[in-house]
Amino acid sequence: MNRLAAINVVGLTEALIGEHTPRLAEFRKRGALAHIAPAFPAVTCTAQSNYLTGKTPSEHGIVGNGWFNRELTETQFWKQSNHIVHGPKIWDALREQFAIRNSQFTVLNCFWWFNMYSSVDYAITPRPMYPADGRKFFDVYSWPYSIREEIKRDLGEFPFFSFWGPAAGVDSPQGKADAASRWIAESAKWIENKFSPTLNLIYLPHLDYNLQRHGTFVEGRAGSPLPADGAHGVTRPTNPKIHRDLREIDAIVGDLIDYFSQRDVQVVLLSEYGITNVDAPVHLNRIFREQGWLTVKEELGLEILDAGASKVFAVADHQVAHIYLNDRSLENSVREVLEKTPGVETVLGQAEKITAGGERVVHLLLLARRRARAGFCADGGHPSQARLRPGGTVSRPENSGGEIKNRVAAAAKKTWPADVDGRDSARRDAGERFARSASGGQKRLAGVHHVAAGNFRREGG
Repeated sequence: MNRLAAINVVGLTEALIGEHTPRLAEFRKRGALAHIAPAFPAVTCTAQSNYLTGKTPSEHGIVGNGWFNRELTETQFWKQSNHIVHGPKIWDALREQFAIRNSQFTVLNCFWWFNMYSSVDYAITPRPMYPADGRKFFDVYSWPYSIREEIKRDLGEFPFFSFWGPAAGVDSPQGKADAASRWIAESAKWIENKFSPTLNLIYLPHLDYNLQRHGTFVEGRAGSPLPADGAHGVTRPTNPKIHRDLREIDAIVGDLIDYFSQRDVQVVLLSEYGITNVDAPVHLNRIFREQGWLTVKEELGLEILDAGASKVFAVADHQVAHIYLNDRSLENSVREVLEKTPGVETVLGQAEKITAGGERVVHLLLLARRRARAGFCADGGHPSQARLRPGGTVSRPENSGGEIKNRVAAAAKKTWPADVDGRDSARRDAGERFARSASGGQKRLAGVHHVAAGNFRREGG
């Protein structure tokens, strides 16, 4: 029976494979590269759902990392139940095929998202505990339940602060920069040693942090951008600030390749998207506020967007933003304002949207231009649903010189996630990704507004 390990190296593109990634370069040389159409939008939850269902958001319903729940009037990101993803998954189809051949098929999902209550045999995913008294304890969820305590006994606690929040991707008292991806890699090996799944799905987020924090490529003089990588034969130099990250992920992936190869498990490397530099945010909710369409309330000394009471508001997710209209009569006016906004490339209405997902469909979908990123700020530079930060202040438009102190700063914890999705604010480009080509050849497919994708597979086994 052939077994497979699909290793998701988030943010990896062909342009990053070279001097600082000798193990990846060697693996690339021994295998084959294929290109695939990128996910749209180019975000984790959508890209992974595309891979695991073979469908697009119009069918599986994952229109982003989060969206506005109309019934609850809440913006919800990073939910974890697999029931949110509509349709059968790849392991369901494979399990049927193996059953026909009277063979056993098992699958591990190691940190790919929507990893709770699915039909996989083994699962490990980050999951804090929330006692009734309001406290929060960082932890993991596993299936079967027994794995959780056993794996933490052998590997130690999952370094959650190195996975999500301002300490992710940097050395800190909470752990080394690559601690989260190393723990995930070791947990995949732990499961393989005990259970030997037929299919191993492994998610390594290490590159995601500093590529977004620092930018992927070197800029031109005085901040002028160089041509896009590959444009007119130009290859842009990578940002020296990410070279350490490249070496660290190369070591982690190289070790996994060796480990699985020794156990006769074929390895496939894939990625969800590429990341490109940005130089301009597009603060949509500030624009809506200026138009009188947005409602903002003050809570504990900070302003917070009140989505349910707003006529129009945006939920931004990197290079796209979902525009919700509680007052549908404003649609033409909203579209007119957006189309005149610098940094906006495309506004898709009901007829043009390709990411409609049933009840999750939005009224307008905005796509930022290549070097811009949609922002979710109502005012003062704070994400509109940001958590309270110790010592934080927020400027008020009616008193631009004054600030409101965060009155609960003294009671706040010292570490909070850095953004809506806990990560820094460089825009993800739906760029090059890596996956297995069924034919073993190289194939370039058109993407939506994005560069085509790159894909690896390994020959032989």
